[in-house]
Amino acid sequence: MGRIQEFLSGFSEMTFQGKGAFWGICGALLLIILTYILSEGLREKLKKSAAVLIVIPMLLLALFGWQFVNSCRYVPLTERTAEKPVSYTWEQVTKKTDTKLHYATDVKDSKTGKVYDQTYDFSEVLGQLTFKETSEHVYEECTVESTDGTSTITFLPDGTYRFTVKASGAGETGTYTQVNKALTLVSDASGAETKVSKTSNNLRYKPEVTDPETGAAYGQQEYKIKDLKSDMFVVEETLESVREEITVLNADETTSLTFLPDGTYRFAAADGSAEESGQYIFRNGELTMANASGDRAFWKNVRLNVGWIIFAVAVALAMILIFVFNAQIKAFMDKHPLIWLLIPAALLIYFVYVAIGWNIWVSVSDWGQNGDKLTPSYNWGGFGQYIGMFNDSTFWDAVWNTLKLFAIIPICLLLGIGLALLMDQGLRGTPVFRTLVLLPFALSFVVTGRIWQQMYNGSGGILSEFFKLFGIKSDVMWLNNEMVMYSLMIVMIWQFSGYVAVIFLAAIKNVPTNIINAAKLDGAYMPRIYWKMIIPQLKGAMGSCITILAMYALRSFDLIYSLTGLTNSASATLPIKMYVEAFSNDNFAYAAAISCFLLALVLVLILPLTYWTNRRKR
Repeated sequence: MGRIQEFLSGFSEMTFQGKGAFWGICGALLLIILTYILSEGLREKLKKSAAVLIVIPMLLLALFGWQFVNSCRYVPLTERTAEKPVSYTWEQVTKKTDTKLHYATDVKDSKTGKVYDQTYDFSEVLGQLTFKETSEHVYEECTVESTDGTSTITFLPDGTYRFTVKASGAGETGTYTQVNKALTLVSDASGAETKVSKTSNNLRYKPEVTDPETGAAYGQQEYKIKDLKSDMFVVEETLESVREEITVLNADETTSLTFLPDGTYRFAAADGSAEESGQYIFRNGELTMANASGDRAFWKNVRLNVGWIIFAVAVALAMILIFVFNAQIKAFMDKHPLIWLLIPAALLIYFVYVAIGWNIWVSVSDWGQNGDKLTPSYNWGGFGQYIGMFNDSTFWDAVWNTLKLFAIIPICLLLGIGLALLMDQGLRGTPVFRTLVLLPFALSFVVTGRIWQQMYNGSGGILSEFFKLFGIKSDVMWLNNEMVMYSLMIVMIWQFSGYVAVIFLAAIKNVPTNIINAAKLDGAYMPRIYWKMIIPQLKGAMGSCITILAMYALRSFDLIYSLTGLTNSASATLPIKMYVEAFSNDNFAYAAAISCFLLALVLVLILPLTYWTNRRKR
């Protein structure tokens, strides 16, 4: 699976970033055109225009070759710009946040015959590429507010500050410096000094200005400046190459990497049996290392793209064979029409069942057990993830929250039947009413979540303002731990009831009118007709609605995410729990185990409903 995913990822990158596959496919199409032109059956028909039809494809082939060469031409590290970023798959990138530097060479170990693949401590190299300097002044304008919120002090990069009273706008200026983390302010008006020691994070400032209305002097103001002292006076400098030569060794000290200030590096084995050099550069928080340049890098790119050219030629040959043996192929396909189902069946098997199988295998693999959570590992790891899952109290909370959402099913069914019966009366404005009822379901779940998040807002939200109209002071915290699941169910009922109503209305319209008319002639009233004749005919539609609502309840993610986010554990369902484990905690194997449990839950709860619905239809 890892190789298949790598292939698909590589195909996407090659195709959409113009690194060979696109031009390879263009070349295949040109080969098809040439074959079509030069085929024996068309030579007589194209005698006059054959030259033109050959010249144009040849020009296109020349253009393809030129573009292919350009796509393989290597751009040196120092010539790349942010406007036109260039990268190559064989270059090795280490991010600023990484603790280890992984380096794979092109040279082989004389003992094992394999290429060197080494890991080094990146902190030593990073220390030579980035460093922090403490300045006497802030590096950009920064404003701090007093603890009582009545005044501000703005520090400017030129070493001056500005004190301002919010209410009156009165203020004064002065100068400041920070030496050894001790901050000193000097007022321009009186020359008075205000000092903050290096161990203190509170600035107590006594201004000289007075209130323009009363003439009274302002009292001492206090400011919290911890972040100001720790961040605004510290400037981080980044270099593209190390300041001085540095050598790092691997864990067993058998190989070394030496970085030089001129932007080159040197790999060497301790016994002197292997050596390799290249260029490096540190930009945008990433160290990029290239062990080839010039012609060597060009042919490296060509070798990487040859596979896509072979793929394109294979497609071209397949098209040629289809063209040459068109009659035989057509006769065979007419005789065996089920072959047309092979392609969609293959896609279904790969993207559904193979993906499910891969997910199951990940849940029992050793991914993350060796301490490196981000590097895939597909060795057998046992059922530890499932044991940990069943012993995890937060997992069972998520299961319970997921099952709680099933409470929307009977409510949506009752509201849907009621709305459907109302719309079946043929009252004036029914089409507009039907549109309004269905409108919530037309909204995306993210939009719905954002809308109701504002409605549930305790200060200025629509619900709280609505209650105020009737003199009711609403202090309900709709999205707190006790209310969040009920609030979520209200949103889902609002969004799905209209959809259920339209389904029921369509089923009601399918009831034969002659049966209803016969009942009316026998003296039956409409309520009795609905209860005895029409509603029993809705069992099939009811089964479909139950299945759909149950599916949404089980896989609810985007609505919950947009309404409550990921931080409220009281609203965490199984999909939310799975997402948090995978993309916040990097526990991919554990997340795969949760998804397998969710799949089993879907099969246990949904398959009987689907069977019951289909049985009722038969």
